[in-house]
Amino acid sequence: MLLLSPLACQQNGKEEQDQPALGVIVPLSGSTATMGSSIVRDLQMLNLKTLALHFEDDQCDPKQAISVYRRLRLKSVKYFYLACSGSVLALAPLAKKDGTLIITAYAGASAIRTTGPEVIRYIPDALSISQEIVKYLRQRNDARIGLLHEEQDWQR
Repeated sequence: MLLLSPLACQQNGKEEQDQPALGVIVPLSGSTATMGSSIVRDLQMLNLKTLALHFEDDQCDPKQAISVYRRLRLKSVKYFYLACSGSVLALAPLAKKDGTLIITAYAGASAIRTTGPEVIRYIPDALSISQEIVKYLRQRNDARIGLLHEEQDWQR
């Protein structure tokens, strides 16, 4: 949660209404709801007083993420935390156009590398991790290497 600290810094004498807002667009329902619930719980434990948090459910669905993003933009939200790769990739062009910022520490799609400076990711992508695992196993001279994976947005 240290990644949010720049947004939570106290602004000199600004009223509560002028405090920065963070749109937290995460899965709060559906098959990935445990991930979103964990993020919400972690952010609430921080007890941030200088950052207004707006929690929204995208169910890891890019179309829903776009809808929620547009609704939060009407409330003048400029900073967003997202968890799902598909949502990040869907919102990146809008963030570029609108001058907003997306932060993620979960989204693992390698395509996020190409989004630009409007997206800040704090983890390596799935492709990089896979390449490092293969490199490590080859150094150990393991004859057989197998990789099981599911076809999901975070892998592309």
